[in-house]
Amino acid sequence: MNRRSSLILGTLVLVLLLSNALACGCVERKSEWKTYENKEWKFKFKYPADWKMMELRGILGVPEGVFCVRIGSNYDPIIGGFVSVDKHLFSSCEEGIKDYLSRHSYKVQEWENITLGGEPAIKVAYATSDTQKVMDICAVHKNKKYEIHLVSDKLDQRAGQINQIVESFEFI
Repeated sequence: MNRRSSLILGTLVLVLLLSNALACGCVERKSEWKTYENKEWKFKFKYPADWKMMELRGILGVPEGVFCVRIGSNYDPIIGGFVSVDKHLFSSCEEGIKDYLSRHSYKVQEWENITLGGEPAIKVAYATSDTQKVMDICAVHKNKKYEIHLVSDKLDQRAGQINQIVESFEFI
């Protein structure tokens, strides 16, 4: 086989491999992500286009002074959660998370200092049962507490998507 034939064959193999990876969802396609933006609460983030978004305002369970947007997968109802903003800053993220965990017997699997929208943040992963896992990411910006809270028995499998959501988070 000559050099030109080898190059053509190699290119075809690469194209087939990439198209299979995209078809199976093994590689995230950035073009299939949407942006949620809330100008009133001054934040935005990207999320998979096939996920649902629902703003929760003035309904049972969402207290006055708290904004919450529910996020979840359309095709995988096991993963869900919310992004919330609380204008009542009663405690730091660390104090709030430690207080919550102390009132439950959840097994903490990860505790990490990260950034969210350029602000120092805490990322905590814990198990609420043998199968269900929770990830909380909390940051304070301009005296408001911002939290991303995700629940799933497949958080490990969704790590790539979760990281993209967190990395895309911006204060505006």
